[in-house]
Amino acid sequence: DLNLASATMDKIAPALNTFKAAGARKAAEAQPQPTPEADTEAKAEAPPLSPEEQAAEDDKMAGRWESVSAKLEPVVLSTINAGLGDIEAIRAKFAAMQALAANGQAKEALAQSGDLSRMLREAQAQNAAQAAPEYPADALPFLKSRSAWLKTRDQLRAEIGRLQAAMNAALAGVEGMELAISETGKLFDYIESLDIRLIGALDSLVVEPDGPGREKLKDSARSIIADYSAELDSPFFVDVDANNGFASVKVRGPAITVLKQVSAALA
Repeated sequence: DLNLASATMDKIAPALNTFKAAGARKAAEAQPQPTPEADTEAKAEAPPLSPEEQAAEDDKMAGRWESVSAKLEPVVLSTINAGLGDIEAIRAKFAAMQALAANGQAKEALAQSGDLSRMLREAQAQNAAQAAPEYPADALPFLKSRSAWLKTRDQLRAEIGRLQAAMNAALAGVEGMELAISETGKLFDYIESLDIRLIGALDSLVVEPDGPGREKLKDSARSIIADYSAELDSPFFVDVDANNGFASVKVRGPAITVLKQVSAALA
């Protein structure tokens, strides 16, 4: 069920991007090599977590793992059952992550989610490549449009992740900005409106023969594109690419370009 797989991965990706950004920030903070004196001062300023605090942190990571695992598992199982991709590698990776979590290492298990997501996406791409020749020639524009929009949505999430990382870096260490940093994950909420409805509409067009039924589906797809276009004209998207104040990203531009290509395929 590739639609379910895509939808599930779409929901997981923002959490993974947030997790990766936090890890990158921590790695950057740990990079400088302090002098013995500075190291002593740092230890005095930032004491290790107490047993209670460590237990709370472990519980937090375990909760995140439960949430991510619950979303990953059906995708892993459907991919394996469909015989897609490197089945043994996918099975082994997920089993290793489950073993880490069961051993109290939920944080380490979460850190491997990105690799597993990549393996699942490659398996989906392989299936799409195998299925493409079975479609009639007049349906290929819809298939290509679906692929282009799916790829663009991945790019948008990656760009939002870059913006979040830039904001976190700028706010780090600024007194009073702790709450602001904790809220930057909400940036991903803005792209939730650019959802998988268009992908579903294009999926339907691929299998619908030429005729009144296809024309009705085209109208539905055009309506979805109109919704997306209106969202892309909202203040956030108008400013996000070059006027966000933190980093130059490519969000609105690529989205508009691909939606125009999809519209052309529907003509």
